[in-house]
Amino acid sequence: MTTATFKKLETIVKNGFLLHGSYDKFKTLHGRPLYATDNPAYAMLFAIGPRGKDAAYCLPCPEKGEIHASKGFVEGMRNGYVYAMIRGPFHIGKDKEFCTWDEVIPLECIEVKPEDFPYPIVQGSASEIATLKHSLGNGTVRKGFRNGYRRS
Repeated sequence: MTTATFKKLETIVKNGFLLHGSYDKFKTLHGRPLYATDNPAYAMLFAIGPRGKDAAYCLPCPEKGEIHASKGFVEGMRNGYVYAMIRGPFHIGKDKEFCTWDEVIPLECIEVKPEDFPYPIVQGSASEIATLKHSLGNGTVRKGFRNGYRRS
């Protein structure tokens, strides 16, 4: 089920902007480095997903519309924010992530909730998620990720 919030994020990307997900609300983002994406699902996962060693997820094929996540990830999901940003200061990094070290003032801040995420979540252990990612070879796994920015 695609939610109105997800559709709004898709529209922002279709209009040429990038997205950054966070569980904190900011007026300005500072990169060390600062990452952004043109994939609304990734931005939402960073916004609603918990941090920590037991919080892992794998998005093996966004087009299939499913993700695999650890119990720690599912239980720790909470409200967060997705920021719309201009592409100008960003360059493409690895895994199609966009990156900048510049200060960025978001154009818009959209509050997102776990129930806004449009794809079903298949729950497994953190090690199962890592194994799945390895076997797929093209999945993206995040485990215990940290913030790469500071507040202002």
